[in-house]
Amino acid sequence: MVLVHGAGTGPREKLREEAAAFARAGVATLTYDKRTVGYSLTQRSYAQLADDAAAAAAVLRGRPEVAPSAVGIWGFSEGGWVAPLAASRAPETAFVVVVGANGVAPLRQQTWATRPRCTTPASRARSWTRAPARSTG
Repeated sequence: MVLVHGAGTGPREKLREEAAAFARAGVATLTYDKRTVGYSLTQRSYAQLADDAAAAAAVLRGRPEVAPSAVGIWGFSEGGWVAPLAASRAPETAFVVVVGANGVAPLRQQTWATRPRCTTPASRARSWTRAPARSTG
């Protein structure tokens, strides 16, 4: 199973505990360093991140000790947008797991996540209602 990072920098060590837990349960896992070129707080390409995850899955399927038909993609947080996109580009993907996935479009979630921090529940609620309701990309 390929493990896909959430938002922010993503060295493979960030998912070491998850990978170790899956390995103890007998699940082969692959973690990779998330790209940093072309990825920032205000600029990111989910298509590019999905291509990276799909490529990682292809590497894992190519391992002789791994059943190619059993390789899936696990995405955490921002990876919850990336994993399904990667699977849609790689029909041989056996399954997709999303953990802590968002229920709104990426632009709305990122707007909320990067908003100025408010100090009261009422002001936090007001800042959420001002977030854009639709993603443009």
